[in-house]
Amino acid sequence: MAPDLKPAPACRTARPPLLGSLLDAALRSHQLSKIVKFAHRLWFGRHYRHSIDIWPYLAIRRDDRDNIVEISINRRALAVVPASAIPRASHAKSRLHLVATGPSVNEIDYSRIEPAPLIGVNGAITLKARFSLEFDYYVIIDYTFITEQPDIALDVINQENTLLFTTPKCLVYIHKLLGIEKLKCKLCVIELVAEKYNEDSDKALSAAKRNPELVLEADPTIGFSHRIENGFFRGGTVAYVALQIAAYLDYHHIYLHGIDIHNAETHPRFYETMENRKKTQLVNEFDGTIKPSFQLASKLLQQRDIEVLNLSRTSSLSEQIFEKVDVKQIYIS
Repeated sequence: MAPDLKPAPACRTARPPLLGSLLDAALRSHQLSKIVKFAHRLWFGRHYRHSIDIWPYLAIRRDDRDNIVEISINRRALAVVPASAIPRASHAKSRLHLVATGPSVNEIDYSRIEPAPLIGVNGAITLKARFSLEFDYYVIIDYTFITEQPDIALDVINQENTLLFTTPKCLVYIHKLLGIEKLKCKLCVIELVAEKYNEDSDKALSAAKRNPELVLEADPTIGFSHRIENGFFRGGTVAYVALQIAAYLDYHHIYLHGIDIHNAETHPRFYETMENRKKTQLVNEFDGTIKPSFQLASKLLQQRDIEVLNLSRTSSLSEQIFEKVDVKQIYIS
């Protein structure tokens, strides 16, 4: 099992003040939201446009290590776990399964895998309907997953023993569509390196280039974060963010599940059908973003003696990036 975390208290559910109610109305009204966005554009300018959808609904406080230690949405305070306070894996043989959502997941018998911590992304939680699985960690960093799959997102935030890594923008959309009072999971709030809430994106990127814990390529969208409280790189897929988190938590043997990519345009995710499948940009982003991001991660993780094994034999990530193994090699008898 993953290291224990002290349970986080639930968000405050007392009657919100008048300002909170007014902000709720603005958040849920299309016309009022347009006015709020226009005001943000006039006041802050283009270097802050990544916050335009979520201002002024948020209040955030960071510590001197850049951890988000306090956050409130429309005057409702949420309990958060600072990234640096999360216990690390305890030894060099520590194992972790990173469960993505490619169709190859359907080929895995999770009842035969030796118990180890799980980190899931997006729709991975739907495996609970077939197997007795508990996700220790979870990652949702794309708000469109919440708008397109609200029922699955609700299932994630209902998991009391799960630590959810998510962004301020995702939290705003959770509140807008599901209600922030339904959050039962523990919460760690993280941000893109160059898209920190209401901070100048150019200045944030310049600071990232000076930070030895953040490795950036010539194309600044390609990078790897060794300290997740300083920000993460998207890498074209939420699985890449989960990999940065897994390495940050010092897991030294990481198994990648369902990172197929090559068939994303023709095959639904493991929990979808052809009729209800959602669009994906994985194939379009593979050459320019996904492949070079994982290549960088492979080099950096080898330097830290972190072994990453890819359980998708047909994955677009080549053997030169991560070794591919048949999942049956890790089955227990």
